[in-house]
Amino acid sequence: MFVAGDTLKGWDIVPRLHQITKESLLINSGWDTSTDSCNEPYFQRIAKVQWVTLSECDHMAWFSGEEQRARCLRVVQEFLAVGVEANEAHQRLTL
Repeated sequence: MFVAGDTLKGWDIVPRLHQITKESLLINSGWDTSTDSCNEPYFQRIAKVQWVTLSECDHMAWFSGEEQRARCLRVVQEFLAVGVEANEAHQRLTL
């Protein structure tokens, strides 16, 4: 689990996540310190969110290798082109 340093200690954005009204892309990785349990509150509280977990990557997937970088960029490009599907406000994918 991610542990914040002194600057962020005690700071919590979770109570305000419901105020996000724009379509949002949430990405984490299979070997990420930002685990599923860290990301779950964001997924549950943002109205229009797509959550993608990139397997076999670390926190900075675009530096994990060519294949991982390509997957990460493809996810971002597809999200920017299509956004969150209207009939599926909450999408959870593992790639």
